[in-house]
Amino acid sequence: PESMDGESFLPAMIGASGPNGRDEVFCVFDRHFTIANQRMVRTRRHQLTFNSSDTGEIYDLEIDPYQLDNRYHDPNYASVRSDLLNRMERYMTDLGDPVYSWFRRIASEA
Repeated sequence: PESMDGESFLPAMIGASGPNGRDEVFCVFDRHFTIANQRMVRTRRHQLTFNSSDTGEIYDLEIDPYQLDNRYHDPNYASVRSDLLNRMERYMTDLGDPVYSWFRRIASEA
């Protein structure tokens, strides 16, 4: 509908179009049955998630597709964490996201 922002995934789902050229996907989830706001950025291999009431989460989707092993504080994932945090910060700044201050707090714990 015209009143909704976004793009249809249908062409990609039915194989009618190729990749859209994006390197990441972002997700915003606000307060559904909880007080926490959640943000996510996902690349083909990694996912960064944070809740405004919690710490960050990073998952290596290639070796942990069920997202059971949080690598946020794993020194072997420091460059991945930095990259995903930069992507998220850019997105939240462009969006004018109201939970940006929570993100900065969580990002500073890295």
